[in-house]
Amino acid sequence: MKKILMILVLMLVFLSCSDDDDNKKNDADDNSGQDVDVLDNESDDSDTELSLEELVDNVEITWKQCSLNEGEMDGKAECAYGEMPYRWLKPDGRTFKTYAKRHSSGDTIKRQLWLLHGGPGASGVHGFGSWMERLVKNNPDLEVLTIDPRGVGYSHHLECPFNNISSGLTDEQFKECADWLDDEYGEDKIIFGATHAAIDTATFIKKSKREGVKVFIWGGSGGTFWAQRLLYYFPDIADGIILEGIVPPNESMVHQDKYTEEMGRKIFSLCKEDEFCSSKIPDPAQFYKDLKVKLSEGHCSMLGINDKYLGLWLYNMLFYYPTHDMIPAFLFRLDRCEDGDVNAIFSFYNKFFGNMATSNPEGFSMMLFYNELFGECWLNEDFPTPDDIETYLDGIYDDAYIATGFGYDRNKQYKMWTPYTDEVAGSWSKTDVPMLMLQGKLDPSTPYDYAVLLKDNFNGEHQHFVEFPYAAHNVASGTPTEKDNESIHCAQSIWNAFMVDPKAELDLSCVSKTLPPDFEGEGDYAEYYFETKNYWDNETPENIRNIKINSFFIPPNRMPFLKK
Repeated sequence: MKKILMILVLMLVFLSCSDDDDNKKNDADDNSGQDVDVLDNESDDSDTELSLEELVDNVEITWKQCSLNEGEMDGKAECAYGEMPYRWLKPDGRTFKTYAKRHSSGDTIKRQLWLLHGGPGASGVHGFGSWMERLVKNNPDLEVLTIDPRGVGYSHHLECPFNNISSGLTDEQFKECADWLDDEYGEDKIIFGATHAAIDTATFIKKSKREGVKVFIWGGSGGTFWAQRLLYYFPDIADGIILEGIVPPNESMVHQDKYTEEMGRKIFSLCKEDEFCSSKIPDPAQFYKDLKVKLSEGHCSMLGINDKYLGLWLYNMLFYYPTHDMIPAFLFRLDRCEDGDVNAIFSFYNKFFGNMATSNPEGFSMMLFYNELFGECWLNEDFPTPDDIETYLDGIYDDAYIATGFGYDRNKQYKMWTPYTDEVAGSWSKTDVPMLMLQGKLDPSTPYDYAVLLKDNFNGEHQHFVEFPYAAHNVASGTPTEKDNESIHCAQSIWNAFMVDPKAELDLSCVSKTLPPDFEGEGDYAEYYFETKNYWDNETPENIRNIKINSFFIPPNRMPFLKK
């Protein structure tokens, strides 16, 4: 029985702000307090006859000082609860409190940027503090805002009371958690889906908009799905939309198995074509297969990486630049397994996967992840039944040697879950708002072959679909044109220009200048991740520097094990 492995959340830790209510979480003055009661189940029929627009207009938002970086009590941000209708499209008087955060420099604000986190299941409030601070530092006229969608963080974090669903469960334990959510919420599970997240966000945007200030919305990964649902109900909500690592509204996440396999093979192919990489590993595919056999026989056992868990490492590393560049060197080190290699792999593990002992459990909700995955992102027109998915997966695994079988796990879990039904699930939105769609062709999570469907749907004036041949899931921070950790990446420069004037002609000349994977890895990235001078060798710098990596990671879905 394969267990559900730990979700990786490379996030900052807790504490935030408050409202006047004595029951609110994290009072703004002292960052202490009790859990907020975000659900009001007392029915009041006064809102049941109002339109959606009237319901939105009736919500009041009051911002108060709070911490930007959770747990630091820095007072650099403002936070607010919005008391929303419990069910927007079927209001019955019950309410739900949704939580948001904003940060600015204190200078004159000319632009607002809303950040919608991915997963689904990630908390923007817990995860984006440092990124928000960096964005404002580089753009003093910018106010950056984010929101916890219902079911995570301070918007009523969903967690199975019997078992921590993120830590690895048996089938029986998973079923127990699924049944608990069904018993607790029943048909109300839809409030923890994309539609309610979208309308909550629209409410905050409308209530927090400043006169004369342009509003932009960025969605990453699962946040692109959320942003498109927002456009479905509010097509004119913003002055510009930025989507990165794109999920079409009708996609099934079962495709991740296929594209984990394909992108892994693509990295091996690029290595074989690269003069330096091929000098180290002439046949990367065969090298990988041979290494799996060696690991199954106990090779380098002090690390605890066996042949089964090796695929988890590749799955996670394939998500991002620069870690997908490091895959051949990582495999080479694991095969060589000298003391320096073991130390380098430990260093990489700690830098990339973080310290799970101190990670914030409210930064990601696996219950929310599965609720939205099975409610809207599993079965579709191509796969109307779990049996159709099983047949599709069987075809992939006929000759797969990299993919890890997640699809089989999730399909089995789907059969234990009672998914909610949203009548607009799979529906495309229409909008004339300027859009910038950024997509990598090496993305195993939100594959290019499906993301490109947005190019035909959003093809109006000032709507741009920009594809990058060597980018993975983090496009803005994964499209270098120079071998320099400090340089602005191509997609980021295009994004910056778009936010200056979303209706201006975009200069896309840097796209052709983006660099292929740097397999040798001399410099900052090697020192930061492996604490060596390059990805391959064990020579260490005389003094390890405190290097800040100019990158942003959306959390992968699984974490491999490593002995510590």
